[in-house]
Amino acid sequence: MKGVVLVLGPERFLAREAVDRVLEGRSEAAITRFDGTATPPAQVLDEVRTRTLVGDARTVVVENAGEMLRTVLEALAAYAERPVPGSLLILVAPGLDGRLKGAKQLKEAAQVVECLPPRAWEVASWIRERAKRAHGVQMGELAAGTLRRAIGDDLGLLDAALVRLREQIAPRTFLRPEDIETSTVEHRSPAIFEPSNALEEADLPAALQALASAFEGGIRIEQDVIAEEGAIAAILLDSLHKSYMRLIRYHLRRKVGAAEEEAARRAGCSPNAVRFFVPKANRHRLETLVERHRHFGEADLSLKENGPADGRGVLETLVLSLLA
Repeated sequence: MKGVVLVLGPERFLAREAVDRVLEGRSEAAITRFDGTATPPAQVLDEVRTRTLVGDARTVVVENAGEMLRTVLEALAAYAERPVPGSLLILVAPGLDGRLKGAKQLKEAAQVVECLPPRAWEVASWIRERAKRAHGVQMGELAAGTLRRAIGDDLGLLDAALVRLREQIAPRTFLRPEDIETSTVEHRSPAIFEPSNALEEADLPAALQALASAFEGGIRIEQDVIAEEGAIAAILLDSLHKSYMRLIRYHLRRKVGAAEEEAARRAGCSPNAVRFFVPKANRHRLETLVERHRHFGEADLSLKENGPADGRGVLETLVLSLLA
């Protein structure tokens, strides 16, 4: 693998998966993650050139690296041509302007992973293939169309729905249209689950985007749509806290010697969800989780003191304090 990997494309879900594939087998302790909009490019390059305390090569992941790919493109290209042996720099951005000086040089020196969303007429096929390949679930065209009508074309939301549906139909592995029509997907909108999923993924941009979608579009529970800001904030706070406590319980079990799968089950994961939860949980550290847990109490107190007027702001502040 080359020393610099460009993960390019507008589809965040596919980009996250691409980064995970590149990181397979690398020690989490040697991975540093930056937000390109808030980190000076010089700090990123210094980090990737510096060995860890135990002498391991660095792995640096930069989300939202679009600005870096404009302002310091030539410096990145020069580094890509002579990277630190063993180190890995992953830059995630919507795209790279090929007209800029250094763009061709960087593309030739780096490994490029394109993350392009399926076209509108390809979404149903993507759903069926994703269900089979990632979740071990078979489904026909009618079921895929039913799920798409219920969820839309957001790949992250569609995948989250497939995870829940797989758990609901187990041990059966064939997903029928009526399973979708009668499932919680129809009664509880994905807006409830996406912020928590992004929290477990340790993906701050995705968490903020999921919060924005929930507050702007409301949350559906059975036949009702919850649109009041304070009510949405209370629902999401509860969902986020449950996911956060599951992460803490997992790491506590690991600390006393439990294997990953056992720790996940003891933390509250269903058997079908364990293999998806463990990689996400391993992105977090117990010490950080415990230290930042206090922010839930602060958010709860803020909602009670300030009323429903700024529920969105309180939740955005919370996820920033948990993941920044």
